[in-house]
Amino acid sequence: PTTVIKDQEGLQGLQKAWLGLQHALKMFQHIFDSMSFHYENCDTMPDSICVPVIMGQGGCITNPATFICKGVAFTIRAYSYVVLVGLDIAYEAVNHEFEIATLGPDDAIYGKEYSTATHTDLQSHVDWSVKSLKNINQNILNQHNSMRQHLQKRHFAMETNIGQDIFDAQNALGQAIVDAQNANGQEIVDARNAMSDQHNQMLTWMHDKFPQRICQVYQASGGDCTSFIGPLEEGQTHVPMELYWPEGQLSLMDKLQQIEETLEYGVAK
Repeated sequence: PTTVIKDQEGLQGLQKAWLGLQHALKMFQHIFDSMSFHYENCDTMPDSICVPVIMGQGGCITNPATFICKGVAFTIRAYSYVVLVGLDIAYEAVNHEFEIATLGPDDAIYGKEYSTATHTDLQSHVDWSVKSLKNINQNILNQHNSMRQHLQKRHFAMETNIGQDIFDAQNALGQAIVDAQNANGQEIVDARNAMSDQHNQMLTWMHDKFPQRICQVYQASGGDCTSFIGPLEEGQTHVPMELYWPEGQLSLMDKLQQIEETLEYGVAK
C-alpha cells in the first residue's frame, strides 16, 4: 500500500531535497568524468625531460609536472567519487521516500481511469442537461400558450358577463324609474282626486250645512235668518242667506267680548 502524506509542506520539502540531490549528483558526476579525462590527459605529458649534453653535462630527468598532474587529478577524482557515492546514496534514499509519499503506478492508473470516467459522466450530464433544458423550455412555452389562451377565454367571458350585467342593470334601472314615475303619477292623480273629493265635500257642506248652522246660531242668540228665494245672478253658485239681528240686543261679537271680560274679571278676583 502507498503511504499518503497529508502534510503538503513536508511533501514539497521532500520534493525540493529530491531535486537538489539530483542536481548535485549530476554536477559531481560531471566533475568525476572531467577528472578522469584530465587524468588520462596527464599521460600525454612526457615522463622525463631530457637536456642536451653541453660541455660534458646533460641528460634526462623525471618530469615533475606529470607527477603533479596525475596526483592532483587522482586526488580530486577520489574525493569526487566519495562525494558522488554519498550523493547517490542520499539521492536514492530521498527518491525512495518521495516515491512512497507520492502517487504510485496503481494510483496513477486509477487517477487516469477516474478522470476518464468523470469526463464521460460530465459529457453525458452535458448532453442530458441540453435535452432537459430544451424540454423545459418547450414545456414553459406550451404552458404559457395554454395559460394565455385560458386567460383570453376568461377575459372574453368576463367582458360578455359584465356587458350583460350592465345591460340588465340598465334595463332594471329603466324599469324601476318607469315604475317609480308611474307610481308617483298614480299617487299624484289619487291625491288630486282626494283633494277634489274633499273640495267638493267642503263645497257641498258650505252650500247645504253651513247656512243652516249660521242660521241656528243667530236664532239661538235672538236673531233671525231667511234664505234667498228667486233666480241667482249669472255666475253665482251659492244661494245667499240674509241674517237679521234685533235692535237693542248685543251682537254675537259683543256677547263674546262680554264673556271674555267676565272670565278675565273672575280670574283676577
